[in-house]
Amino acid sequence: MKKTNIIFFTWENKIFLKKELDRWIGYFIEKYWENNISRIDKDQLKDININQELTSLPFLSDKKLIILNQIPFAGANKDSEEVKDDDSKIIDCLENIPDNNFVLFIQESPDKRKLLYKKILEIATIKDFPNLDEYGIKSYIKESLPWIQSDAIEKLMLYKNNNIEKIEQEIEKLSLYKQNSIINTDNIETYVLPEIESSIFIFLDRLLELNYDKAIINLEKILLNAKIEPTFAWIMTNLRKYLYTIYFKNNWLPDSEIINLLKLHPFVFKKNIYNKGNYRTILHIYNKFYELDEKAKNGQLIWDIDDNLRIAMGKVIFDLKKQKNLLKY
Repeated sequence: MKKTNIIFFTWENKIFLKKELDRWIGYFIEKYWENNISRIDKDQLKDININQELTSLPFLSDKKLIILNQIPFAGANKDSEEVKDDDSKIIDCLENIPDNNFVLFIQESPDKRKLLYKKILEIATIKDFPNLDEYGIKSYIKESLPWIQSDAIEKLMLYKNNNIEKIEQEIEKLSLYKQNSIINTDNIETYVLPEIESSIFIFLDRLLELNYDKAIINLEKILLNAKIEPTFAWIMTNLRKYLYTIYFKNNWLPDSEIINLLKLHPFVFKKNIYNKGNYRTILHIYNKFYELDEKAKNGQLIWDIDDNLRIAMGKVIFDLKKQKNLLKY
Protein backbone atom coordinates (compact mmCIF):
# COMPACT_ATOMS: atom_id res chain seq x y z
CA MET A 1 0.00 0.00 0.00
CA LYS A 2 1.29 3.43 -0.97
CA LYS A 3 2.25 5.83 1.81
CA THR A 4 1.82 9.54 1.09
CA ASN A 5 4.57 10.49 3.56
CA ILE A 6 7.23 8.50 1.68
CA ILE A 7 8.22 10.16 -1.60
CA PHE A 8 10.77 9.17 -4.22
CA PHE A 9 12.32 12.00 -6.28
CA THR A 10 13.88 10.59 -9.44
CA TRP A 11 14.84 11.06 -13.10
CA GLU A 12 17.35 13.25 -14.92
CA ASN A 13 16.11 16.84 -14.53
CA LYS A 14 18.32 17.87 -11.62
CA ILE A 15 17.29 21.54 -11.81
CA PHE A 16 13.59 20.89 -11.22
CA LEU A 17 14.34 18.16 -8.69
CA LYS A 18 16.46 20.57 -6.67
CA LYS A 19 13.81 23.31 -6.88
CA GLU A 20 11.18 20.94 -5.52
CA LEU A 21 13.52 19.74 -2.78
CA ASP A 22 14.31 23.34 -1.80
CA ARG A 23 10.57 24.04 -1.69
CA TRP A 24 10.03 21.16 0.73
CA ILE A 25 12.93 22.24 2.93
CA GLY A 26 11.74 25.86 2.99
CA TYR A 27 8.23 24.79 3.92
CA PHE A 28 9.41 22.59 6.79
CA ILE A 29 11.78 25.25 8.14
CA GLU A 30 8.91 27.75 8.17
CA LYS A 31 6.30 25.40 9.65
CA TYR A 32 8.09 22.84 11.75
CA TRP A 33 11.54 24.21 12.68
CA GLU A 34 14.90 23.39 11.09
CA ASN A 35 15.80 20.91 13.85
CA ASN A 36 13.09 18.63 12.45
CA ILE A 37 14.93 18.23 9.15
CA SER A 38 17.50 15.44 8.77
CA ARG A 39 19.76 15.25 5.72
CA ILE A 40 21.43 11.89 5.26
CA ASP A 41 23.83 11.08 2.42
CA LYS A 42 24.50 7.51 1.34
CA ASP A 43 28.05 7.70 2.75
CA GLN A 44 26.69 8.50 6.21
CA LEU A 45 24.54 5.39 6.56
CA LYS A 46 27.28 3.34 8.19
CA ASP A 47 27.70 5.96 10.94
CA ILE A 48 24.07 6.48 12.01
CA ASN A 49 21.16 4.55 13.43
CA ILE A 50 18.87 4.68 10.40
CA ASN A 51 16.00 3.05 12.28
CA GLN A 52 16.04 5.83 14.86
CA GLU A 53 16.27 8.53 12.18
CA LEU A 54 13.28 7.17 10.26
CA THR A 55 10.98 6.13 13.11
CA SER A 56 11.64 8.59 15.94
CA LEU A 57 8.91 11.20 16.42
CA PRO A 58 9.37 14.91 15.65
CA PHE A 59 10.95 17.13 18.30
CA LEU A 60 8.44 19.60 19.77
CA SER A 61 6.59 19.72 16.46
CA ASP A 62 3.90 17.97 14.41
CA LYS A 63 6.05 16.78 11.54
CA LYS A 64 9.58 15.78 10.60
CA LEU A 65 11.44 15.66 7.26
CA ILE A 66 14.13 13.06 6.51
CA ILE A 67 16.04 13.47 3.24
CA LEU A 68 17.93 10.38 2.02
CA ASN A 69 20.25 11.69 -0.66
CA GLN A 70 21.48 9.31 -3.41
CA ILE A 71 19.45 6.49 -1.86
CA PRO A 72 18.70 3.91 -3.21
CA PHE A 73 22.22 3.56 -4.61
CA ALA A 74 22.98 4.02 -8.28
CA GLY A 75 25.57 2.13 -10.25
CA ALA A 76 25.79 -1.32 -11.73
CA ASN A 77 28.69 -2.62 -9.66
CA LYS A 78 28.14 -5.59 -7.39
CA ASP A 79 26.95 -4.50 -3.96
CA SER A 80 29.26 -4.87 -0.99
CA GLU A 81 27.99 -6.57 2.15
CA GLU A 82 27.90 -3.15 3.79
CA VAL A 83 25.59 -1.74 1.10
CA LYS A 84 23.31 -4.77 1.31
CA ASP A 85 23.16 -4.35 5.09
CA ASP A 86 22.25 -0.65 4.75
CA ASP A 87 19.52 -1.50 2.24
CA SER A 88 18.09 -4.18 4.53
CA LYS A 89 17.98 -1.80 7.48
CA ILE A 90 16.02 0.77 5.46
CA ILE A 91 13.63 -1.87 4.10
CA ASP A 92 12.94 -3.07 7.64
CA CYS A 93 11.99 0.46 8.66
CA LEU A 94 9.68 1.38 5.80
CA GLU A 95 6.48 -0.09 7.20
CA ASN A 96 7.15 1.42 10.64
CA ILE A 97 7.66 5.05 9.63
CA PRO A 98 5.10 7.22 11.51
CA ASP A 99 2.70 9.28 9.43
CA ASN A 100 4.21 12.41 10.97
CA ASN A 101 7.60 11.63 9.42
CA PHE A 102 8.04 12.58 5.75
CA VAL A 103 10.84 10.68 4.00
CA LEU A 104 12.27 11.89 0.69
CA PHE A 105 14.40 9.43 -1.27
CA ILE A 106 16.57 11.32 -3.79
CA GLN A 107 18.18 9.39 -6.65
CA GLU A 108 18.29 10.53 -10.28
CA SER A 109 19.53 7.21 -11.68
CA PRO A 110 18.67 4.31 -9.36
CA ASP A 111 19.81 0.77 -9.98
CA LYS A 112 16.43 -0.77 -10.77
CA ARG A 113 17.58 -4.29 -9.97
CA LYS A 114 18.07 -3.60 -6.28
CA LEU A 115 15.61 -4.81 -3.69
CA LEU A 116 15.44 -1.42 -1.94
CA TYR A 117 14.47 0.28 -5.20
CA LYS A 118 11.72 -2.28 -5.84
CA LYS A 119 10.41 -1.90 -2.29
CA ILE A 120 10.36 1.90 -2.60
CA LEU A 121 8.33 1.61 -5.81
CA GLU A 122 5.76 -0.47 -3.93
CA ILE A 123 5.36 1.87 -0.98
CA ALA A 124 6.39 5.40 -2.03
CA THR A 125 4.72 8.19 -3.97
CA ILE A 126 6.87 8.63 -7.10
CA LYS A 127 7.76 12.14 -8.25
CA ASP A 128 9.43 12.05 -11.69
CA PHE A 129 11.53 14.93 -13.01
CA PRO A 130 12.07 14.19 -16.74
CA ASN A 131 14.13 16.44 -18.96
CA LEU A 132 12.13 19.09 -20.80
CA ASP A 133 11.57 18.97 -24.53
CA GLU A 134 12.24 22.07 -26.64
CA TYR A 135 8.77 23.49 -26.08
CA GLY A 136 9.08 22.88 -22.34
CA ILE A 137 12.41 24.70 -22.18
CA LYS A 138 10.95 27.69 -24.05
CA SER A 139 7.98 27.82 -21.67
CA TYR A 140 10.25 27.57 -18.64
CA ILE A 141 12.49 30.42 -19.85
CA LYS A 142 9.45 32.61 -20.55
CA GLU A 143 8.00 31.82 -17.14
CA SER A 144 11.32 32.65 -15.45
CA LEU A 145 12.01 35.77 -17.54
CA PRO A 146 8.60 37.29 -18.45
CA TRP A 147 10.15 40.19 -20.36
CA ILE A 148 12.35 38.13 -22.68
CA GLN A 149 11.59 38.29 -26.41
CA SER A 150 10.93 35.13 -28.41
CA ASP A 151 14.01 35.40 -30.61
CA ALA A 152 16.12 35.97 -27.48
CA ILE A 153 14.75 32.72 -26.02
CA GLU A 154 15.82 30.85 -29.13
CA LYS A 155 19.26 32.44 -29.07
CA LEU A 156 19.72 31.56 -25.38
CA MET A 157 18.75 27.94 -26.11
CA LEU A 158 21.13 27.87 -29.06
CA TYR A 159 24.00 29.32 -27.03
CA LYS A 160 23.55 26.64 -24.34
CA ASN A 161 22.63 23.71 -26.62
CA ASN A 162 19.24 23.29 -24.88
CA ASN A 163 21.04 22.24 -21.69
CA ILE A 164 18.58 23.13 -18.93
CA GLU A 165 21.23 23.23 -16.19
CA LYS A 166 23.35 25.72 -18.13
CA ILE A 167 20.26 27.69 -19.16
CA GLU A 168 19.22 27.92 -15.50
CA GLN A 169 22.56 29.58 -14.65
CA GLU A 170 22.03 32.13 -17.40
CA ILE A 171 18.46 32.81 -16.24
CA GLU A 172 19.83 33.72 -12.81
CA LYS A 173 22.41 36.01 -14.41
CA LEU A 174 19.90 37.71 -16.70
CA SER A 175 17.46 38.15 -13.82
CA LEU A 176 20.16 40.11 -12.02
CA TYR A 177 21.32 42.24 -14.95
CA LYS A 178 17.93 42.88 -16.57
CA GLN A 179 15.45 43.19 -13.73
CA ASN A 180 11.91 43.87 -15.04
CA SER A 181 13.20 45.08 -18.41
CA ILE A 182 13.02 43.68 -21.93
CA ILE A 183 15.64 41.09 -22.82
CA ASN A 184 16.51 40.96 -26.52
CA THR A 185 19.06 39.12 -28.65
CA ASP A 186 21.66 41.85 -28.09
CA ASN A 187 21.41 41.24 -24.33
CA ILE A 188 21.97 37.50 -24.87
CA GLU A 189 25.07 38.25 -26.94
CA THR A 190 26.33 40.64 -24.23
CA TYR A 191 25.70 38.60 -21.09
CA VAL A 192 25.73 34.95 -22.19
CA LEU A 193 28.93 33.14 -23.09
CA PRO A 194 28.17 30.57 -25.79
CA GLU A 195 29.43 26.99 -25.62
CA ILE A 196 32.13 26.15 -28.14
CA GLU A 197 29.53 24.55 -30.42
CA SER A 198 27.45 27.71 -30.22
CA SER A 199 30.54 29.85 -30.88
CA ILE A 200 30.85 28.02 -34.17
CA PHE A 201 27.22 28.84 -34.97
CA ILE A 202 27.93 32.52 -34.19
CA PHE A 203 30.89 32.44 -36.57
CA LEU A 204 28.66 30.83 -39.21
CA ASP A 205 25.99 33.50 -38.63
CA ARG A 206 28.52 36.22 -39.34
CA LEU A 207 29.77 34.32 -42.37
CA LEU A 208 26.26 33.78 -43.77
CA GLU A 209 25.57 37.49 -43.30
CA LEU A 210 28.85 38.22 -45.16
CA ASN A 211 29.98 40.21 -42.11
CA TYR A 212 33.62 39.42 -42.77
CA ASP A 213 35.23 41.53 -40.03
CA LYS A 214 33.20 39.90 -37.24
CA ALA A 215 33.57 36.47 -38.84
CA ILE A 216 37.38 36.74 -38.70
CA ILE A 217 37.26 37.87 -35.05
CA ASN A 218 34.92 34.99 -34.12
CA LEU A 219 37.07 32.49 -36.01
CA GLU A 220 40.22 33.54 -34.12
CA LYS A 221 38.44 33.15 -30.78
CA ILE A 222 37.19 29.67 -31.71
CA LEU A 223 40.54 28.34 -32.94
CA LEU A 224 42.36 29.69 -29.87
CA ASN A 225 40.07 27.70 -27.55
CA ALA A 226 39.25 24.54 -29.47
CA LYS A 227 40.95 21.63 -31.19
CA ILE A 228 41.56 22.45 -34.82
CA GLU A 229 40.50 19.32 -36.71
CA PRO A 230 37.07 18.69 -35.08
CA THR A 231 36.32 22.43 -35.17
CA PHE A 232 37.06 22.64 -38.88
CA ALA A 233 34.97 19.52 -39.52
CA TRP A 234 32.07 21.04 -37.58
CA ILE A 235 32.27 24.26 -39.59
CA MET A 236 32.28 22.31 -42.86
CA THR A 237 29.33 20.19 -41.74
CA ASN A 238 27.22 23.24 -40.96
CA LEU A 239 28.19 25.03 -44.17
CA ARG A 240 27.01 21.93 -46.03
CA LYS A 241 23.75 22.02 -44.09
CA TYR A 242 23.25 25.65 -45.12
CA LEU A 243 23.85 24.77 -48.78
CA TYR A 244 21.49 21.78 -48.59
CA THR A 245 18.86 23.92 -46.83
CA ILE A 246 18.78 26.37 -49.73
CA TYR A 247 18.88 23.57 -52.31
CA PHE A 248 15.93 21.73 -50.74
CA LYS A 249 14.01 24.97 -50.20
CA ASN A 250 14.40 25.87 -53.86
CA ASN A 251 13.11 22.42 -54.78
CA TRP A 252 9.92 22.94 -52.74
CA LEU A 253 10.63 20.51 -49.92
CA PRO A 254 8.46 21.44 -46.89
CA ASP A 255 10.25 23.28 -44.07
CA SER A 256 9.51 20.56 -41.50
CA GLU A 257 11.01 17.89 -43.76
CA ILE A 258 14.16 19.96 -44.31
CA ILE A 259 14.57 20.47 -40.55
CA ASN A 260 14.12 16.76 -39.84
CA LEU A 261 16.27 15.59 -42.74
CA LEU A 262 19.21 17.86 -41.88
CA LYS A 263 18.62 17.68 -38.09
CA LEU A 264 18.54 21.47 -37.85
CA HIS A 265 17.49 23.60 -34.90
CA PRO A 266 14.51 25.69 -36.13
CA PHE A 267 16.43 28.87 -35.24
CA VAL A 268 19.33 27.76 -37.48
CA PHE A 269 16.90 26.89 -40.27
CA LYS A 270 15.38 30.38 -40.16
CA LYS A 271 18.86 31.91 -40.23
CA ASN A 272 19.79 29.85 -43.27
CA ILE A 273 16.66 30.87 -45.15
CA TYR A 274 17.08 34.52 -44.17
CA ASN A 275 20.57 34.50 -45.73
CA LYS A 276 19.70 32.47 -48.82
CA GLY A 277 20.61 35.42 -51.08
CA ASN A 278 24.26 34.79 -50.24
CA TYR A 279 24.17 31.20 -51.49
CA ARG A 280 26.77 31.56 -54.25
CA THR A 281 29.22 33.39 -52.01
CA ILE A 282 28.87 30.78 -49.27
CA LEU A 283 29.31 28.03 -51.86
CA HIS A 284 32.53 29.77 -52.94
CA ILE A 285 33.72 29.89 -49.30
CA TYR A 286 32.84 26.23 -48.82
CA ASN A 287 34.83 25.24 -51.91
CA LYS A 288 37.85 27.25 -50.73
CA PHE A 289 37.67 25.63 -47.28
CA TYR A 290 37.36 22.24 -49.01
CA GLU A 291 40.60 22.99 -50.88
CA LEU A 292 42.29 23.65 -47.51
CA ASP A 293 41.08 20.27 -46.29
CA GLU A 294 42.51 18.57 -49.38
CA LYS A 295 45.86 20.33 -48.90
CA ALA A 296 45.98 19.14 -45.31
CA LYS A 297 45.30 15.55 -46.38
CA ASN A 298 48.05 15.80 -49.03
CA GLY A 299 50.57 17.23 -46.56
CA GLN A 300 50.66 20.67 -48.19
CA LEU A 301 49.14 22.32 -45.10
CA ILE A 302 49.98 21.31 -41.54
CA TRP A 303 47.16 22.50 -39.31
CA ASP A 304 48.81 22.42 -35.91
CA ILE A 305 51.94 24.42 -36.78
CA ASP A 306 52.18 28.23 -36.81
CA ASP A 307 48.38 28.70 -36.81
CA ASN A 308 48.31 27.55 -40.44
CA LEU A 309 44.61 26.74 -40.52
CA ARG A 310 43.53 29.94 -38.80
CA ILE A 311 45.65 32.00 -41.18
CA ALA A 312 44.49 30.09 -44.26
CA MET A 313 40.80 30.33 -43.34
CA GLY A 314 41.20 33.99 -42.43
CA LYS A 315 42.81 34.63 -45.80
CA VAL A 316 39.84 33.07 -47.62
CA ILE A 317 37.46 35.40 -45.79
CA PHE A 318 39.74 38.43 -46.15
CA ASP A 319 40.11 37.87 -49.91
CA LEU A 320 36.32 37.78 -50.25
CA LYS A 321 36.05 41.02 -48.31
CA LYS A 322 38.32 42.72 -50.83
CA GLN A 323 36.23 41.60 -53.79
CA LYS A 324 33.70 44.16 -54.93
CA ASN A 325 31.53 41.93 -57.10
CA LEU A 326 30.54 38.98 -54.95
CA LEU A 327 28.41 36.32 -56.60
CA LYS A 328 24.78 36.49 -55.51
CA TYR A 329 22.19 33.76 -55.77
